[in-house]
Amino acid sequence: MGNFNNNLIVKWRERFELLVRLTLGVPILLAGLQLALVGNQLSFDVTKLATWTNTEKVFALPLGIFALLAAVTSLIGLYHRSMLLNRQLEKVQEQIAISNKQFKRSDEQFKLAQEQFALAQKKEHFMLRIEHQKNVNELINQVINRLVSTIPHFKSLERVRYEYNTHRLYSILFPENDTRNFDNTGTYVNSGVFLNLLTPLMVLLTHIKNKNKPVLDIEHFSNIQNSLMSLGFYITIDEESLKDREQFVAELFCVIELYIISLEHTFNFKDDYKQVFKKIKKTLRDIHKLKITDLR
Repeated sequence: MGNFNNNLIVKWRERFELLVRLTLGVPILLAGLQLALVGNQLSFDVTKLATWTNTEKVFALPLGIFALLAAVTSLIGLYHRSMLLNRQLEKVQEQIAISNKQFKRSDEQFKLAQEQFALAQKKEHFMLRIEHQKNVNELINQVINRLVSTIPHFKSLERVRYEYNTHRLYSILFPENDTRNFDNTGTYVNSGVFLNLLTPLMVLLTHIKNKNKPVLDIEHFSNIQNSLMSLGFYITIDEESLKDREQFVAELFCVIELYIISLEHTFNFKDDYKQVFKKIKKTLRDIHKLKITDLR
């Protein structure tokens, strides 16, 4: 289409240039021919008025031909000019289309770069989270080992089996650390999630204390298990554990105390947490005074 338009523009330019030559040449030739044929009958005395007034009549044919050719040439010139402008507009549109494609390609490349950066950032945050979680797990184990080796009633734990779910515990202690953000690299806990999950355990222990019974209900034990599981701490029970139920129940509350103290010694909590921890430990001491001897 572009070559066709260019060829057409060239043809009309050639026609315009030809008409320009004809517009100038034909009237001059006609005027010269007229002078050659009837020049002896013409007066060239410029001092006479008739010479000036009759000039238009004398050269009417050359002047008429000139006017006609000039009009046609002007129209052809305008048409040729409009074709040039149209072609220029087409080129501008082509340039705009090319620019739009380049912009679209640049935009796609920018989006791809953003996606790659986001993916790299997610990978980096994931690796940081894994490393931080590993460090947290090591700290907890160190604290538990130290507590078990130094506090007498933790040394004798035999019936109750327990373990941490590090991933669960880490997720509720540091919910701000994920693949999108990684803001907490220390041990300071600023999340309300863990506190919301810790409060039901405190309420449950308070309820057991207030019942003032020497027997722990199975339902209460199950609720304790579920509450601790939500906090990333698992307690298991089997037939061997229940051979001495009095010891099992005593160790159960010791394990809860071990869990609370290990958290206190591992992490830096806000004052709200410290108050809850304090209440739970006091409640556990009060429960110990009840001397619960059975589970049923």
